[in-house]
Amino acid sequence: MKERCMGPRHRYSGFLTIAAFGFALAAGARAQTEFSEMPRPGDPVFWADAAVFRGGSPGEGVIEVSYKILNINLTYVQRDDKFVASYEIDMILRHKDDPQVASASHAESYTVPSYQETRSKESYLLNQLRMTAPPGEYKLELILSDRISNRSFARLLDVIVPEFPEGGYAMSTPLFSRASATPPIPEKFVKFGLAVLPQVTRAYGGKEESASIFLEVYTPGDTTTELVLEAVSFNRYQNHTRIDSVRFAPQASGINPVVLNIPIAEFEPGEITLTLKLSDGSRALVDDLVTMYRVEWSLRSMMGHDWQLVVDQLVHIAAPKELKALRDAEQEDREEMLEAFWKSKDPTPETPDNEWKNEYYRRIRFADAHYTNPYRRGWRTDFGMVYIKYGEPDQVERYPFELGQKPYEIWYYYTQGRKFVFVDAKGNDDYQLQPPYDGGRH
Repeated sequence: MKERCMGPRHRYSGFLTIAAFGFALAAGARAQTEFSEMPRPGDPVFWADAAVFRGGSPGEGVIEVSYKILNINLTYVQRDDKFVASYEIDMILRHKDDPQVASASHAESYTVPSYQETRSKESYLLNQLRMTAPPGEYKLELILSDRISNRSFARLLDVIVPEFPEGGYAMSTPLFSRASATPPIPEKFVKFGLAVLPQVTRAYGGKEESASIFLEVYTPGDTTTELVLEAVSFNRYQNHTRIDSVRFAPQASGINPVVLNIPIAEFEPGEITLTLKLSDGSRALVDDLVTMYRVEWSLRSMMGHDWQLVVDQLVHIAAPKELKALRDAEQEDREEMLEAFWKSKDPTPETPDNEWKNEYYRRIRFADAHYTNPYRRGWRTDFGMVYIKYGEPDQVERYPFELGQKPYEIWYYYTQGRKFVFVDAKGNDDYQLQPPYDGGRH
C-alpha cells in the first residue's frame, strides 16, 4: 500500500515530523517521487484581516476588511519620474446556504516616487473595504488582481458576524492594530479620534512592545455602571497566561470605543489565544469572544528568554571555539558578541541586511514548524539539520510502506551533488540520518 506524501507531513496534533538515519537500499524498491514543495523564502503577496462592528440597521453587522500589499509585490510602469501600479481587489462573502451574500470591489492606481521604492520590502499599501451582512458564519474570498501583469492572487477568511441586540450589551470583534502610529494618519484609519492602523498580519514583535486591539462595546443608553473589559492572553507552548483589563464608564450614545495595549515582552514567539470578557465587575454581560494573535520570532526576544538556546542554535554554522566563547559571555557582552559573530559571516557587509543571518534563522523557524516530533524540536532533528545546512532539497523520494523494510526517505540536492538518506529505524516516526552525513558530495 502506498501513501502519497507531498511536502511536509502533518502528524502529532499539528506538528510535522522528522529526524533521520541512513539505510542500505534494497534493489528494486519502489519510490514515491515528488519535487520538493517546501515553501521558498518570502512573504505572501498580500495580507487581509476582518473586524465586525454593529451596523446602522437592527441586527446588521458591518464587516471592515483591511488589506496590505507590499510594494515589491506589485508591477509598475514608469510615468515621467514616478512609478505607477494598478490593482483591483474583489471581495465575495459566502454562506453555506447562499453562494454570494454580498460583494464589494475597489480599483486604484498606486504611485511611488522612485524605483527603489518599487523594490522595497518595508513599504506597503494599506487600505480598507466594508460590506454589511446579517449575523452568521461566513467565508470571505478576496481576489487581488494586478492589472498590469494580469496576475491574480486569492485569500480566504473565516468571518463571524455576531448578534447585536438592540438596546442590549454586545461587543464588536477586535480590530488588531499598531500600538503606535506616526502622523499624519489618513482619515479612514481614525475612529472616535483615535488612530487605528490595522495590523492585518496579527503579528507583533521586533521593536513593538505591545499588541494593540480596538473594539466597540455596545451598551443600553441608560447604563451608568462602570464596565470592565478583560483580555486573557495564553501562549500554549510557553504555558503562560497574562491578564490585562480596562475599566470605562458607558457613554450615553451606547457606543464605547476601547483600546487595549497588551505587553508582549514576556511571551515567547508563538500563537497567542486571546479571550475577551465583558463584565460589570461581578457578572458576565456577553459571551466570551475567543480569537488569536501571534508574537513574532525576533533574535532580541530569544536573547531575553534563553541565551543558551540562542547559542545552541548556531551549532550548524559555528565552530566549537565560537560556541564556547558565546556560551561563556557575560550578559552585558552577549548582544555585541553575537552581532560580531554574524558580521563575520555576512556575505555582503556593504549592505544593511545580513542575508545569511536572515536566511539561517528563517530555516530554523521552518524546521521548528515542520520537523518537530515528540522527542525534539525541529531544528535539533536530522531532517532539520540537513534543511538548515543545505536548504530545500531539489527532489524527495519517500518509501513509507516497503515490504520488509523500515520507512525511509531520500533527499536529493542535485546542484550541490549531495544525497541524504533518512530511516525511521524504530518505527516511531523519529527518522535518522545514515552515513555519509555530508551527503557524499561528488
